[in-house]
Amino acid sequence: MKHIKQKKRPLVFLLIVVSGLLFSSCGKEMNNGEIYNASFQEQMATLYEAKTPYVGNASAVGEVIELLPFVKNGERNGMELQTEAEPYGITLQYKDLSRIPEMELKGNAYLMFCVIENLGQVTFNDQTGKTSVQFLRGDVFEYGNTAEFFAENKEQFISFANRLNDEILKTE
Repeated sequence: MKHIKQKKRPLVFLLIVVSGLLFSSCGKEMNNGEIYNASFQEQMATLYEAKTPYVGNASAVGEVIELLPFVKNGERNGMELQTEAEPYGITLQYKDLSRIPEMELKGNAYLMFCVIENLGQVTFNDQTGKTSVQFLRGDVFEYGNTAEFFAENKEQFISFANRLNDEILKTE
């Protein structure tokens, strides 16, 4: 009888481990279908750490774009940087903007203004050419202050990101 119990223990232990792994892999689906286990605040802290002073730094801007939390239903088809003259800008191409709530686009644009210091405009284009949505750096002031203010420190940035997230959740 003692021998049988010993054989069952490894099986029970294995089931517990496998169950734990399955449940720990559950997370929020964000940013082009990737799964993040980190909380929203941790994601925003990572985005804040990716700050860059220049739109012209394509790799840094690409990293920022990959870390953006909103626009879950969009298939992005590319990025263009406008660095010749001010306002410096980013254009993000999407397959179909009609499926993406404008508040999600706005949330991502406003966060980009906070973490890309010389960014002046963000444009979202539909690959069909039918839809284009543009945001300007000054638009952030609708939240009572500038992008520079919200980006002064990590806590202010995360608080601003939470505010945007709350508005997005209300519109869903």
